[in-house]
Amino acid sequence: MEKSSFFNSVSSDRRYSAEDWAAYFASFISNGVFAEPSDNLQVLINTGMGISIKPGISFVNGYRYQNTTDLIKTLAVADGIYNRIDRVVIRWSLLDRNITAAVLQGAPATTPVAPALTRDAEIYELALADIYVGAGVTSIVQSNITDRRPDSDLCGFVTGVIDQMDFSSFAAQFNEFFAEYKDTVADQTTEFNDLLIDLEEQISQAASQSLVDKSVTFQKLANDAVKMVVENKVISPSAFFSDSTYPDFPYRASVPVRGALHTMIPDVVFDVPDATNGNYSPVSRTYDGGVYIYAASPPNSSLTIPTIIVWREGVGTW
Repeated sequence: MEKSSFFNSVSSDRRYSAEDWAAYFASFISNGVFAEPSDNLQVLINTGMGISIKPGISFVNGYRYQNTTDLIKTLAVADGIYNRIDRVVIRWSLLDRNITAAVLQGAPATTPVAPALTRDAEIYELALADIYVGAGVTSIVQSNITDRRPDSDLCGFVTGVIDQMDFSSFAAQFNEFFAEYKDTVADQTTEFNDLLIDLEEQISQAASQSLVDKSVTFQKLANDAVKMVVENKVISPSAFFSDSTYPDFPYRASVPVRGALHTMIPDVVFDVPDATNGNYSPVSRTYDGGVYIYAASPPNSSLTIPTIIVWREGVGTW
């Protein structure tokens, strides 16, 4: 059947439905939330088990949704034994003829997963955030909330009518983390410098064969190395495999680092976009021969990590 739109009606011979207009908008406005401002429909903590959805606009199947004030939702009481993951969604309903925000309650489990989205001819959902609800908790902290807006499979940003994207809220979260990191590094630097002075003195004594402490050997000095640094490590999407270590980041990749031991402490420094998109865990682990990193989903293309620092146990810890 041929269809065209939109023309002026003459004696009611051109009538158009909401579906016609939705199909028109859907042809050039993709599903998702608008990227500006960067806190558009962002999910934040409120009090207790409450969450707040920031004002913002979304498009679903050509239909427009707008939230004009902070929208408060309350999560169900936590299970006493098991953890669960709830999912905050924007739900388009052709039956109810509306778009509303809702919380999908997850099933308590030893290894919980977020509820699946409904996407059919009558219901279509976009995920704004996943919320980790620990067993017996009575309040939610911001670190329990994983932002799903940037994930194009679950939500994504509206494309086709925007010129640029504003990542200020993601950058603010990263800057807060980085400020804490700098304070910690400052403390570690003092510890590092003290240890380095001691090592330099022992190396000097060893070179001049005038060691005061005869138990010090070159092998011991080598074992006392404080840290190792590798740069621009490239990880293929195929390196990520399912893993249950962290429920919010169910994929793990092994990153080879020569000389790394499972007793060492890793610092993985991502690029700002990768550090702020919510896909990669801020926590990593070492194993004999490398570092494990964790992700909410495997990347679509190769991931480059600018810097990985592996500290000797007891140095560089948080």
